[in-house]
Amino acid sequence: MQELNGQRMNDELKESIKPYLLDCSRFMDDILLIEIPDDALNTFDYRELRRDIGPLLQASKKVILDLGLVEFVDSSGCGTLMSCLRKVKMNDGILKICNLTPQVTEIFRLIQLHTVFDIYDSVEEAVSSFDCNDQFEIKI
Repeated sequence: MQELNGQRMNDELKESIKPYLLDCSRFMDDILLIEIPDDALNTFDYRELRRDIGPLLQASKKVILDLGLVEFVDSSGCGTLMSCLRKVKMNDGILKICNLTPQVTEIFRLIQLHTVFDIYDSVEEAVSSFDCNDQFEIKI
């Protein structure tokens, strides 16, 4: 077993995680925080992100996606976020999004994604929004 920022994971999962995700993901208590790279939610890069983030999402019950670096989200990126939400929910988990830039906030409002996701202004707010009584187990 290896560790990802203090959390154990099996070798198979470690092999499936791309190096850039190891650099931008960490655990805070039992919450997986992933900082989405600035260009990951566009037509050209969304497939790679969707493929690479899958194992992390399936292994976690509490997930926060930090979109603070993302300046633009196109329809492919919105689909990727919806796919992330589905994967987490299929695992009986909870997904929250934080740090939306003004441009991304406007896109979310235009296509009503702000009604689908739990959105917070900061990582700290997203973390504190999880119910302290939640007893989720991380399978990593």
